[in-house]
Amino acid sequence: MIITVSREIPWFKGYFANNDGSITKPNGQKTFGCHNKKIGRHIVKIDYKPYYVNRLVGSAWVENPRPDIFHMVDHINRNEIDNRPENVRWVNCTLNALNNGGLNCCFDKDAGNVDVKGKWKAHCRIRGVNKSLGRFKTFLEGFRVGQAAKRAEFARLYAELTANATPCQVSVRR
Repeated sequence: MIITVSREIPWFKGYFANNDGSITKPNGQKTFGCHNKKIGRHIVKIDYKPYYVNRLVGSAWVENPRPDIFHMVDHINRNEIDNRPENVRWVNCTLNALNNGGLNCCFDKDAGNVDVKGKWKAHCRIRGVNKSLGRFKTFLEGFRVGQAAKRAEFARLYAELTANATPCQVSVRR
């Protein structure tokens, strides 16, 4: 048997965010929201205004370590319909971009140098700067290096931004 735990969503009396990623309305109706294909997220309407379900869950369940700079709720596993509290975190635009589903690897068939021609080039964009991470014989090697570089930069930047931060709640933005 699965037990659902709920927390009231700040600033929305009677609305509760549940630990399974759903929202309970004042009438007791439980919803995961409507999937908006255009933006790829679930939305629920409160007083005829649309709100992202991940932001509502994040507001109720997750402390924002830096409300002055963290204004987005990111899906840790990059699955935009998985709105469980353990899968969402507060981030800024730069951190959100580092947790994208990009391959960070491409085939370099036209390289001018014979030594690198026909190899897989690993690369990633960090803070607006394209970084080349090397060339590899297989796609999988290049892909793993690109993903590792993004994860390392995410961890470094998140630690830097949250050092000595005072957590508090912030308002839900649409």
